Amino acid sequence: MIKASLAFEYALPDDLPDDEESLIVEFLDLLRDYLDIAPELHSVRDNRDAEKTLEGYVRELAEQDFLVGAYVRHLIYVDGRGDPLAWPMLRVEVLPTSVAVVTDQAGRPYTTEQGEELSLFRFDGPQWCGGQAASAVSYSAGLR
Repeated sequence: MIKASLAFEYALPDDLPDDEESLIVEFLDLLRDYLDIAPELHSVRDNRDAEKTLEGYVRELAEQDFLVGAYVRHLIYVDGRGDPLAWPMLRVEVLPTSVAVVTDQAGRPYTTEQGEELSLFRFDGPQWCGGQAASAVSYSAGLR
């Protein structure tokens, strides 16, 4: 995901305690840094080290009850002078598990037999699912 991306956007919750916001911002800054140097990571060791570092942050965010989701938006860049260029953009979202709701493809929440919403969620893009435990639902923005 990272090597294929030419741009980056993110979403994070508002009104977080300073320590939680700092962890999320540190993760997003590191991700931005890896995006900048990704073309220079040629060895398997460099790529694996980067992946392990990012996975460590995702694990730490999951322990703090946050979900991390990522996907690539495929855009086209047109400047009117040359041929259009593919412009893949990495989108990363960090959300608290408390907002998680399971939905079908149309965005309708799934419910339990008692009529309660399941505790999973849907991002602003592709469908994302997970379970009650944050460690089971975090989604890593891997380098592959």
